[in-house]
Amino acid sequence: MHYLRHLARLYTSDIHPGGAHASRALVEALAPADGQRFLELGCGTAKTALRLTRRVHAYVVGVDLLSEMLLPARRRLRPASDRSALVQARVSELPFVEQSFDRVYAESTLGIQNDPRLRASLAETFRVLKPGGRFVANEAVWKSHVSQATVNAVNQRTECDFGLRQASERAWSVDRWLEEIRRVGFEPLTWSLIE
Repeated sequence: MHYLRHLARLYTSDIHPGGAHASRALVEALAPADGQRFLELGCGTAKTALRLTRRVHAYVVGVDLLSEMLLPARRRLRPASDRSALVQARVSELPFVEQSFDRVYAESTLGIQNDPRLRASLAETFRVLKPGGRFVANEAVWKSHVSQATVNAVNQRTECDFGLRQASERAWSVDRWLEEIRRVGFEPLTWSLIE
């Protein structure tokens, strides 16, 4: 994960598919309202969390594994320190009680997990989300025609060069993602591809 540590030192933001435009669309899809509790999986430097705190009077919790990401995230969220918190943890092992968030979101976080952690992260997300809550994700997915051999080659190269994979460990297209999301209990409402 040396690349992510490098990005943290640079105080970067919107480092996911679609950049700032996709983050703004994600915030819209969350349908945020005052008084809600939000959880960001893999919050990075907390740019999207800051967008939420500026949009509504709500409480946002960001989770990230890397302490290097949480340092700039704390600086960024300082204006909203009374309505935000940052927690160092794995997204596959969330330290929160069941049904404690109205909204959960992720940007380029789930897909870089290995398969067991990805599945555990989805299950944990379902566990901490309140009934009737909403989960929104912006993740890189493989096109349906991409072979597992190509996935392996791309992921091996990016893990070597950047310390993390490009997208899911297996050749998961949108259909496979939807299958996994349903498996843990979610009912997908909508999805879209940005190419």
